[in-house]
Amino acid sequence: MEELLDGALLRQCRTTTANQRHWGVVCAILLGVALVCVLDGLQSLRRGEADLLELLPGSSAAISGPIAVRNPVTSDVQAKFLPEESPLTFELEGFFTGYVFGSGMWRGRVCADESANPGRYALRVAFRGLPANAVQRFPVRVYADASAMQEASLSFICRYLGMNPFWLAAGCCVAGLLVGLVVFFMGHRRLQQLAALRCGEVVMVRREAQGLCVWCLLYDLRAPATGTCCTVLDMRGTVLGQARVNGVRKGTLEMFMSGHSNVSAGCLVLLPSPCHGHRLS
Repeated sequence: MEELLDGALLRQCRTTTANQRHWGVVCAILLGVALVCVLDGLQSLRRGEADLLELLPGSSAAISGPIAVRNPVTSDVQAKFLPEESPLTFELEGFFTGYVFGSGMWRGRVCADESANPGRYALRVAFRGLPANAVQRFPVRVYADASAMQEASLSFICRYLGMNPFWLAAGCCVAGLLVGLVVFFMGHRRLQQLAALRCGEVVMVRREAQGLCVWCLLYDLRAPATGTCCTVLDMRGTVLGQARVNGVRKGTLEMFMSGHSNVSAGCLVLLPSPCHGHRLS
C-alpha cells in the first residue's frame, strides 16, 4: 500500500537506511579494532622493559637522553657496553633542545654488527666529571632474525600478525573515521528523503493496557496540532494504524495508538500537509 507515499522515493529511503546501517557496523568494527590494538600495544609497553632497544644483526636504533652538564662537547659523553666485548657500537649524533620542556638532550645511535650474536647487552652513557648515579642505562637485546624478534614480542598483534599494534590502530582509526563520514552523509541524505516524504521516524514505543505510546522525531518538519490523527506505516509503506497527537516536546512528537499493532522503532509517521500543522517553537 505505497499509494500514500511516493513509491520510488520510499524505496530510495529504504536503500539509504540499509546502507547507512551496514556502513555504520563497518565503522564500529574498525574503531573497535583500533581500540583493541591500542590496548594491546599499551599492555606490551607496560609489561616490557623501559628503554629496551631491540636489534637485529646489521640494524641500528636511535636513542636519546637528557644532558647532565652545561655546554657539553662530544668528549663529555662516555658510552660503554656490557659485556665490554659486545658486537655493538655507539655513535653520538649531537645535542639538541628538548621538544617538551626545552632542556638539553643528546641524540645517538646503537648499531649491531652483521655477525652479532643473539643475547642481552647493556649500554651505559655517562658524562665526564659526574658521579656514578648520573649514569644513564639502556638494556639492549639482539635477536637472531626477524622471526625470533616477532615471537618474543609482548604484543599479541605483533606476535601473531607481524604488525605494529599502534600503526594498525592508526590505520583502522583513519579508515573508521572516513567510513563514519560516509555514514554521516548517508544519514543527512536519509533525513532529506524523509522530509520529502513528509514523514517523521518512530524512535520509541511503549505498550500500555489501552494501546501504544509512540514517540516520533520530526526532523524540523511542521508539527501537527494536538488531537490530529496521523497515519503510521512501516518502511515498506504498509499502513499499521492511526495515532493521535498528544503534544510536542523538544522536537519529538508524542502520540497514542489504540490497540496493539506491530509498531516499532524505525516505522514512519505520515504528517499532514503544512497547512494543517504549526511550526515548532
